[in-house]
Amino acid sequence: MRRTTFVVLFGGLAAAAGLAAAARHRAADPPAEEVAPQTAKPLTSFSGRVEAVDAKGITLRGFGAAFAGDRQWSDETGARQVTTGAKVYALLPDLVILCTRAEYTPERIVLDLPDGKQMVLGRAAQTPRRFPAAGPLAAGGFAPKRAASETYRLADVRVGDEVWVGCERLDGVDHCTAVEVRRRPGGQVPPAPGEGPDADEKHHERMNAHQALEEHGTPVPDKYSRAGRDREFRAHQERVMAAEDARRKARAEEAAREQGRLAPPPREVSPKPPARP
Repeated sequence: MRRTTFVVLFGGLAAAAGLAAAARHRAADPPAEEVAPQTAKPLTSFSGRVEAVDAKGITLRGFGAAFAGDRQWSDETGARQVTTGAKVYALLPDLVILCTRAEYTPERIVLDLPDGKQMVLGRAAQTPRRFPAAGPLAAGGFAPKRAASETYRLADVRVGDEVWVGCERLDGVDHCTAVEVRRRPGGQVPPAPGEGPDADEKHHERMNAHQALEEHGTPVPDKYSRAGRDREFRAHQERVMAAEDARRKARAEEAAREQGRLAPPPREVSPKPPARP
């Protein structure tokens, strides 16, 4: 059985008009299996660049989708993602596109189609999408039960930020219920209000480290780098195995002593003081 990997893009979901236009302007009409419409469903999340924000909601320009394929690769920061396989499906809000390779960056999606052509979707062509605020976000706060990274308030967001928003459909409209700031180009992602000051890893530190790599080529500290995490995981596994080996050895020695096969360790004997003359 072939394993299918689902990949959710950093950039969010594309506007229907922009995707339909991209499909219409290809050099040739695709085979029926290649591009198929689907019914738009309520959004659970959306990512993109902030075009406008106020106390009542947020407007984002982004595209995005989930990709289903055999293999997935991403760079250190996750800003470039590639999905490949015999069949790769780009699952967009109202289109399902069959391809053999899908490459995502924040500004465009490139799909290699089975007929050898390419479909390119640019973020600049996507229609901005408005998300009215709901829940605690609408009252100027944040949902307390969210992950720490998802506790930004609308007042913390700036135009130009790259953000993720959690969504809920209310009265037929997709509303924003949570915000995670992921990039602040040319600036610094601020701490999330829900981040604990003593947390070992902080969301804003990770995002700023990734942004510094993307903007200036600054190496990501081990604490937040893929290589550093791999080294720490291996070291952790070695510590776990060493501790388990020590426990097994102690249990074996205890069992041997109980069965009389191993004498208890000799008692320490203090030397007698010399006799007085």
